[in-house]
Formats: sequence, C-alpha cells, structure tokens
Amino acid sequence: MRREECFALGKIIRKHSFKGEIVAKFDTDHPASYEKLESIFLDIRGELVPFFIESFTLLPKGVRLKFEDIDNETDAENLVGRSLYLHESMLPKASEGEVFIHEIIGYAIIDATHGNIGTLDSVIEGKQDLLLVKHPSDAIIYIPWVKDEIVTEIDKSTKRIHVNAPEGLVELYLE
Repeated sequence: MRREECFALGKIIRKHSFKGEIVAKFDTDHPASYEKLESIFLDIRGELVPFFIESFTLLPKGVRLKFEDIDNETDAENLVGRSLYLHESMLPKASEGEVFIHEIIGYAIIDATHGNIGTLDSVIEGKQDLLLVKHPSDAIIYIPWVKDEIVTEIDKSTKRIHVNAPEGLVELYLE
C-alpha cells in the first residue's frame, strides 16, 4: 500500500491490557463511523502494514482495539506511538461545506491584507485549531482556524484558503 493513497486516521496512544489491546486516538469527530473496519494499516519502519481487527470498542477518549496476533503486553507496547492509516477510499463522504484536513495540506493561504502568505503545512488540532502556514522565507505563521471570521473561504477548485488574519499577526511571525 502506498502512503499517497492513504490518509492518517490517528495514532496508538497506549496499551490497554495484558491481552495485547491498545487504545488509539482517531482524528475524527465520529470514530463510531469506523466501527466495522476489518483492518487498518500501521506504519512499521516506514512501511504500511495491515493489521486485522478482532475487536473495536468506543471509549470516552479513544478507541480500544484488539489486533489479530497481538496477544500480550509486550507486543502491544511495541505499537504505542505508531500512526494508523486507511486507504482514501475508506473516507466517509464530506458533507456540504466540510473538508478533511489531509485534502487541504499544500493549499495556498491568501490573506485579505497581505495576499499570498505561504502554503498550509499542517493543522494543529486542540482547543483552538491552528493553521501552520509555511511562508516562502521559511518562517512559520500560526493562524487560528475560526470559521467565517478568520478562515473566510476554502476553495478546492483553486486550492486556496482565504483568511482575514488579525491585525499584526502575520507581521509578528515575519519580523
């Protein structure tokens, strides 16, 4: 499986039991939509390797998974920190106005005042999601993802994200 054909679903954050179970954090608001998965790919030394799922249990802050042939604490511990991938055909369809982060990486960021300020390198998710924009000077600009106020438009046809950065924010990172 080629990485370009896949999207990152999440990461294994800890082992769960002595029976080889792990807990994963999925990068989605709807982890239950993946409950019927038969397998998932893990990054093992730079290669995507399929792991077959024996059980899937939703937790308040994650998903408990049991993989075939992972039957003890040591094997589970060796998976902690690894990224989880699925083929892009497994992505649920985006609803109107919704975007998937992996789709917009590399889009040009067009600020209302400064014009093109760089490309979207990644999105840092948290209490306040941040766009990590790589400026042509190699400076990194962090822009809060506030829909309609700061992020005013995502144009998939031109691969541009239009923003209205707060006054002084862009200059702060370019000084």
